[in-house]
Amino acid sequence: MSEDNDSERVAFWKKNFLGDTYRGLDAAAEEEDPSHPQDFTKEGLDAKEVVLCLSKSIVSLVSSVDGKPLFGCTGTVVNHVGSETWILTSATLVRKPGTDHDAYKADEVKIEVLLDNKRSINGRLAMCNLQYNIAVVTIELQFGLPIVALNDPPEYYSILGRPVVAVGRDSKSQVLLVRHGNMIRKRSKLDCSELLLCTCPVSKTFIGGLVMDFERRIIGISFFGEDTTPVMPIEIVSRCLKHFKKFRTLKLPCLCIRGHAVHSLELRSLEILCLNFPELSCGIGIVVDQVHERVALVAVVVMVGRTEADILEIEDAGLVTIPCKKDLIQKD
Repeated sequence: MSEDNDSERVAFWKKNFLGDTYRGLDAAAEEEDPSHPQDFTKEGLDAKEVVLCLSKSIVSLVSSVDGKPLFGCTGTVVNHVGSETWILTSATLVRKPGTDHDAYKADEVKIEVLLDNKRSINGRLAMCNLQYNIAVVTIELQFGLPIVALNDPPEYYSILGRPVVAVGRDSKSQVLLVRHGNMIRKRSKLDCSELLLCTCPVSKTFIGGLVMDFERRIIGISFFGEDTTPVMPIEIVSRCLKHFKKFRTLKLPCLCIRGHAVHSLELRSLEILCLNFPELSCGIGIVVDQVHERVALVAVVVMVGRTEADILEIEDAGLVTIPCKKDLIQKD
């Protein structure tokens, strides 16, 4: 690509996606500068092109309690249900300061939704799940906002080492934010074994936003970490939304097990495992760390599709079944 074409691309993105950052934005008034050293690298420009088609679906959300600002993060339009448009985001938007397991109720918190055209709409908290750190905010039906389909990745799709893009929208300048990195094979230090990790250098503004690969496949939604970025897998998120749409609540089964993803194993252990179970070569599955004494399991590795997300498809049955050599786990 010629230098002239590169310059044209840079000018295009400055004009359309970096807005006030290059029109005398008062950085002192901003929590952070929306610009980033990645913005005009070749990878950065490619990343922006990946998310261009989703721009109208990416919104900023700002919460407040009794007139005092609480938190600002990113959300994604994921459905139109009845007279409402659903926006997926992080439960951090309504979590009470200084707590991990307590959030404000819908009538206690005010939520402002900022669209791509800088229009502001009042939102309402419809669902909040602190276990998976996800929330749904609803606004008046907006057919002009395209929905993002939260599809599972293809079967045998490997995320290990895959280049990815994190998407956000700044709550003050309202510009689209994009950071790129790679998925990595590590375990999160947070108390949630389902989390994936990527190297996208995000800020807290990105919390609740999408992480996708360069083929526009959705990997999950991003949270915030100091060294790496935690990602909640889209398989879990989409099943939570499906369950909430049907029951208007999340009925999570008690499986009486604790485990972690196969891809987070040390390389030596992963190699031994894959020799015996070739289908695990793409890092799909759950390794059981702990089983409740009332539950009998024969297998050490529980095959549940990509993650424990498949378990969320089980509804009000007496038993939760896992597609793994006739294993059954009794619900409480």
